[in-house]
Amino acid sequence: MNVYFISGLCTSCHIFDGIRLPQPYQKIYLEWIEPQRNEPLHDYIARLTKPIDTTKPFAIVGLSFGGMIAMELNKTLKPVDTIIVSSCPTYKHVPLLYRLSGSLRMYNLVTKAMINNLRPMVDWFIGAKRSKEEMIALHKTMEQLSENLLIWSIAQVTRWRNTVVPKKYFHIHGDADRLLPVGKMKPDVLIHGGSHFMIVSHDKEISDAIAKRLNASI
Repeated sequence: MNVYFISGLCTSCHIFDGIRLPQPYQKIYLEWIEPQRNEPLHDYIARLTKPIDTTKPFAIVGLSFGGMIAMELNKTLKPVDTIIVSSCPTYKHVPLLYRLSGSLRMYNLVTKAMINNLRPMVDWFIGAKRSKEEMIALHKTMEQLSENLLIWSIAQVTRWRNTVVPKKYFHIHGDADRLLPVGKMKPDVLIHGGSHFMIVSHDKEISDAIAKRLNASI
């Protein structure tokens, strides 16, 4: 069965390289594409997910903003399962400060240079503490993506208004996530010590949780 992966805000799907799935599951990455001018989220998702083969059973794994994309995708396609990691099932779980900034359109003030200048703070928020090599690789994946995509993505996260919770979805979250604190969310799996970077730092635990869930879904 194909398992499609969507990464977090402005990061390459190579951040999933440490996730291991057993046979017969096949990992397929859905890499970010460039948004068109003023493109609505549902139109973007339609283009992003064109590679999905809907003629056979498939599952979706979404990380952070990719998890929000996965929740939206669940409304139009019929995946066997939707798995979100370090993400939010509805907009009410997005921190209020982010939602307020979206209402005020503060994302228009963001630039890629600003993000680069605030890199130590960004790293602290996502909880990135791994080796120097891994941090260089993470930063490289972010640097390869455009400022247009960055600003558009921040706008979508802060203005997201989903209230629909599918009957079948699976949520994995970390109890040390600073960027999207677990708060009142009730994830199916809570990773102890898991930050927003736990897809790398706790890749084995997350691999096991995803594999167990997929095996229960088929």
